[in-house]
Amino acid sequence: MSDVAPAGQASGEGELPSSIVKREDGVYFKADAGTVACQAAANQVFLSSAYFSGLDYGVFLRALYEAGPELPEGIQGQPLIRFADDIVPFNPARRGFYKSVRISNGEAEYYFEPVFLDLPGLPPQQQALNFDEFVADMWIKGIRFGIDAPAVKAAIAHGKAVRLVAARRLNAAPGRDAAIAEVSQQLHRSNAPRELANGRVDLHTFQNRFPQVKANVKLLRKVPKQPARAATSCPAS
Repeated sequence: MSDVAPAGQASGEGELPSSIVKREDGVYFKADAGTVACQAAANQVFLSSAYFSGLDYGVFLRALYEAGPELPEGIQGQPLIRFADDIVPFNPARRGFYKSVRISNGEAEYYFEPVFLDLPGLPPQQQALNFDEFVADMWIKGIRFGIDAPAVKAAIAHGKAVRLVAARRLNAAPGRDAAIAEVSQQLHRSNAPRELANGRVDLHTFQNRFPQVKANVKLLRKVPKQPARAATSCPAS
């Protein structure tokens, strides 16, 4: 029996998106799927009342938005990008533990507090929140980028009431055309007096009156173009 759930095969909460591969050793994005397809795949999983358990949020963001930390060396260049352990159902009773979020100026503020499960005939039982569930619930609420994973995990582990900025948007950045940059000062004429090694100035000679370039000296270097980056906000646009 194959350990891979290909596209079109039922898996847990429904059919897997074509850009996701689920195996016994984890859940993977296809590296050649592209960011748009990966975003759509994640959205399909979250909308099916499921979530990614054992989520590596940094790798997840990199695959979806090409933002955040670079992929680990063991993942770079591979056909599959592992980002989670499994896809599991999101218990509706537990979804109620996660509250609404306050969004202002590209920041999402969340109030963490102890949560309890009410069972008939029993006193309320305190429950622990789960970061992977938090990511899934925030996605449905429109927070699809920029969760501060260390801060959220620390708040969950603490288990006490605390208010914090749980996610931030990534601001837009302008692009840059390819260019040629000079790496040598020997290209330009300078009639300034020559400064000696002892700090004194020789008024009879110039710094570079007649530019001369020695063999094998690097003069120029290519600067590659840099595409512009649109703003990626924590609330879905």
